Amino acid sequence: MSETSSRLGSGLYHDNINDRNSNDYGFQLDVRKDEVTTLVNTISCDNELCYHGVIRVGEGSTFTLVLLQTGAANKLTTDIKLDLTNSAKVNVIYVNINPKDADNKIVAEIKGENVELNIDGVYTAKKDCTVRHNTLVRHQSGLSTSNQLFKGVVYEGGLADFKGKIVVAPGAQKSKACQTTRHLLAEKNARAKADPHLEIYADDVQCSHGTTTGQLDEAQLFYMQQRGIPMEIARELLAASFIGEIINKIPVETIRESLEMQLVNF
Repeated sequence: MSETSSRLGSGLYHDNINDRNSNDYGFQLDVRKDEVTTLVNTISCDNELCYHGVIRVGEGSTFTLVLLQTGAANKLTTDIKLDLTNSAKVNVIYVNINPKDADNKIVAEIKGENVELNIDGVYTAKKDCTVRHNTLVRHQSGLSTSNQLFKGVVYEGGLADFKGKIVVAPGAQKSKACQTTRHLLAEKNARAKADPHLEIYADDVQCSHGTTTGQLDEAQLFYMQQRGIPMEIARELLAASFIGEIINKIPVETIRESLEMQLVNF
């Protein structure tokens, strides 16, 4: 088992994580007050890997976590716990490109006012690939905002499964929370599930959830083919465009460009 404990100041940190030494990677992280910090974890493994962490974000800090997995593993499990205090701004971005089996779980505790939390997920699932997300956001204090957006492209034999819950505690007035999932079924026999929940115990709040599932636009495919673009490439271009909204949120240009190339050519 690998376990680390760190305090991070401002800056960009990029770690490559694999299963060469251990199939269990755990950490505790404190982001100090009033810091601006980005952590990118690139995960590659040939066997099963369990990635789990506890992250405490100090008052007035801005923290971005990017969990990037490209390539199949037997099973990847991630389990993140966030503890957010006054005026913290936190962005979490999951990227799972065609994993064998990815199971992502996040629990976020909003314990202060004026917190801004964004949780985004982008993923593709081809034959025999499964991507799961399980989110829980608790608004324990008011005057804070959380937004969740998950977008996935699923191909024949693939499965995307989302379960999410937002809880607004009594007294957490003026909370704003939104949860959205969008799935694109790129081929026949692709499967997508969404199970959103709201538990609201305060009356002066703005909370919503929504989910959509659709297919590739046949008119767009026809238009592209008429201009000499082969069907397979046209499908990949439309799929890449669909999830590009979240890719563009990654704050590291080289990673964005690499992912864009992989999506068009995978």
